Amino acid sequence: MARQPGTLILVALLAGCATTTEAPGAFDLPTAAAVLQEGGPFEEPVGYVASGRGGQIAALALKQGRFLSDDPTASFLRAAYLPTGAARLLSDVAVWSPAPDKVQVFAADKAFGQVLRVPHIDGTDALSAPAEVPVTHGEPVFIDGDGSGDAPSLSEVEVKQGTTTTELWTATSDGEVWWVEGSRSGPQPEPALDGVPYVATQRAIAFTITGAATDGDRFELSTASGVQEYEVGGRPLYLELSPEGSALAVVVHDAELDRPVLRWMDPVTGDLTGETELEDGACPDRMAWGGDTLYVADRCLPQVWAVSAPESAEAIPLPWPVFDVAPLLTDTGSWLYLAPTGGREVWVYDLSARALVDVNPDHQGVDGMDVGAAVRGLEAIPVPYRWPQVDDAGVNRWGTSVAVSLLTGSMVFLEEGSGCMVQDEAGPRTQGGTYGSPDYDTDFSTSDGPWLVGNGTNDRHVQVNPCAGVAREERWTLRYREVLQAWEVEGSVSGPQERLAFEDTRYVSDKGEVSFTLRAGNRPTEEGWTIDFFVLPGALRVDGDNDHSGNVDSTEPHLDLPGDPVFFWYDVGPTGAGWTPLDRRPFVLVPDEGSNMAGRVQPQTGEFEVVWD
Repeated sequence: MARQPGTLILVALLAGCATTTEAPGAFDLPTAAAVLQEGGPFEEPVGYVASGRGGQIAALALKQGRFLSDDPTASFLRAAYLPTGAARLLSDVAVWSPAPDKVQVFAADKAFGQVLRVPHIDGTDALSAPAEVPVTHGEPVFIDGDGSGDAPSLSEVEVKQGTTTTELWTATSDGEVWWVEGSRSGPQPEPALDGVPYVATQRAIAFTITGAATDGDRFELSTASGVQEYEVGGRPLYLELSPEGSALAVVVHDAELDRPVLRWMDPVTGDLTGETELEDGACPDRMAWGGDTLYVADRCLPQVWAVSAPESAEAIPLPWPVFDVAPLLTDTGSWLYLAPTGGREVWVYDLSARALVDVNPDHQGVDGMDVGAAVRGLEAIPVPYRWPQVDDAGVNRWGTSVAVSLLTGSMVFLEEGSGCMVQDEAGPRTQGGTYGSPDYDTDFSTSDGPWLVGNGTNDRHVQVNPCAGVAREERWTLRYREVLQAWEVEGSVSGPQERLAFEDTRYVSDKGEVSFTLRAGNRPTEEGWTIDFFVLPGALRVDGDNDHSGNVDSTEPHLDLPGDPVFFWYDVGPTGAGWTPLDRRPFVLVPDEGSNMAGRVQPQTGEFEVVWD
């Protein structure tokens, strides 16, 4: 990873500063993120997070855990935002590097129905440093609305990198004050006064108007930051740039058809090049590339679309519509991870077998993984990494996974192929009892009463389903009924079980969450006796509890309303000769609308390593 000429200098965090808070107010409802993994003048991955309100895009130095800096002498200073106009409603972003000295961000704007090309880096300056597009303004033009001969002046115009964008500003007089409006920043809350310096919201522009005017007189003034606008025939919702950068897929809610369609744009020219014909009633939604195929979720019809070319779409039939899809293609298999519309399950579709994967063979039928809350987004992590769980020999398992962000403000990871949740260090298990028994309690003496047989592999007495996520975090209760000559079983979350537990017979719960053997005691079992135990699902969960204390305190970051996560990686270790092997570490970048922040998540540990807010 040799440094290219003009590479932006990114300074690493000091050791021990794993969780960082920088520059309050960086985001206003962050809705989407994209990562430039390789390309442009950067030697490390750079993230771009778009705010849904305010139209700003922030650049993040992902490996260093800082906002990107454009000043080699002051790396602690945040680089300027990429402004698009405060009246924009940005819904998605994609990043592209068409040349080693160029970086551009495409943004979907629902407010004006446009896809924007926002330049970040455009060539190099005289010192061979990466150059941003300079912000400029035109000459103010006065329009005498009533032809009265008024001749006020507009002077001292100021524009600013990071706040000024491409738009037309107007200042209209009502006879007393001037009301200011930007074509992409919207009406300004405060008027401009005669002879008083005026500054717009976010300092998008500043000027001074001097002189008398009558109602209807106005000034027009254009500003330019290099932003280009492309009409797409409706409100763009989602963007996905092809891996080689030759095509930009755009899901557009068509204004005339009043439904979403899939259109294609040439990233070089910005021209629309075609539209993928889908079945009547289709509602294309989120997209993801898997190799050279674009997989498109369908929110209305029970299928996913596999688009190998703009004019070629194959429907993959499913039992239900889906709103998000994550293809995970590895040496061991090819799968689609699916989030059904309005559900709290994630399903796995085997592309080779052309069938859904059953994540719980212990239950009749084919099951997906209930992740415990409504799904907010899916993202494949195709780089293998060390999972926290260990095998029977005490060796950590390795593999790829899919990140799942949840409405409840957390994130889990699903294993490649099986669809089970990636386990924490201990895995699915029972919690220790309160009366001396390792993992279960009774309301009677076990010296001569019934008891649970110990497991052969550990000191517990209940086998919890090894597929993390099948068993929920809940208390299970066994209650003896004389009339049935058996024990009724109920989970505090799973509810009453149809199967009864009989003494001296192996018991398995209805969905295979738990199993155990209950031995009869030396005296008859009595009506109402109970046995209970508490089960932990053993799934690795990102919830802000970085110190694993069991609760998230005020010093720890946490998610409130996480958005769609984005995968990236970086290498750790020497790039040349040395005895330490190069370590490729995967991460996800997740924007959080609820807390106006973005976070770097480490899937190996389930920790928030860095927070930008």
